[in-house]
Amino acid sequence: MQRYKNILDAINRHVSTFNSFLGADHQLKHISFDIPETAAWIEDRPWGGVTWPSKDSYGVYFLVGHRQNNDDDHGLYVGKASLKQIGFRTWSHLKPGKGTGRYTKNAADGSVFCLQMLLAIPMPTTQMRSFASALEEHLITALRSECYLLNRVGNR
Repeated sequence: MQRYKNILDAINRHVSTFNSFLGADHQLKHISFDIPETAAWIEDRPWGGVTWPSKDSYGVYFLVGHRQNNDDDHGLYVGKASLKQIGFRTWSHLKPGKGTGRYTKNAADGSVFCLQMLLAIPMPTTQMRSFASALEEHLITALRSECYLLNRVGNR
């Protein structure tokens, strides 16, 4: 998990910036590798054996991995779950690897990334689910100069 510490630190730094616009009772949690609600290792885990972070919540999720055949070339997909819960949204991305525990995602340039982690920032309340869209846009804009984003939309 430590291989993705720079990505985690960048996300959390920009979540702090986003939190500066929110009241104290609406602050978003930072992601921690030690908190199952916000992070899970998914590579080589059978579908039923993974604890999916914040699967029943609305919020922003991240698919994190490395370029196929290059463990040191990391990439990140940023997604929002504002109309459906995080579990539903991540299911649509990860279901092709359900049987093998090997999850992949194509980057905008067509290259294949092997996904190893699922990260999540749940909204504190269901009433805040529309904030997931704003957070996603904020993070894509802020992270695109710091991380290789797999996103097609918003990553220009």
